Amino acid sequence: MKQLSLEEKKDIQARLQVYVSKYPSQNKAVNSLGISAGTISTILNGKFDNISDEMFLRIRSQISPVNPEEWTVCETTAYRELFLLLEDAQANQNVSWVVGNAGIGKTTTAHDYAAKHENVLSRVRRTCVAGTLFVKWPAS
Repeated sequence: MKQLSLEEKKDIQARLQVYVSKYPSQNKAVNSLGISAGTISTILNGKFDNISDEMFLRIRSQISPVNPEEWTVCETTAYRELFLLLEDAQANQNVSWVVGNAGIGKTTTAHDYAAKHENVLSRVRRTCVAGTLFVKWPAS
């Protein structure tokens, strides 16, 4: 495995700061990742020496699952309908279930919506039912 550069680690640190800022507290963000609070705090404080590259990669895969440079989101009919549902869920603090075929863009739409709106946290739960997306607002 190629060793991560300092630049790449700083990029992950910046993404982690954005991720943490979407939660009401740093502890809630840490709990969502399943990584020790000490590790997250160390990275946020810019102390990278004792953090393995594998840990940085694990964090990156959880906080930014889609690299925007690698993907272009195509606003399909399913995307537009789900986007409207997410707007309604946020505006009215609704809980919504979305069920659809795998690969139609449920998760991508949720992540894209969260990236484009303030005070939004998308929580995608993959269940034993293939193609199910659970969306809950507000983040708690």
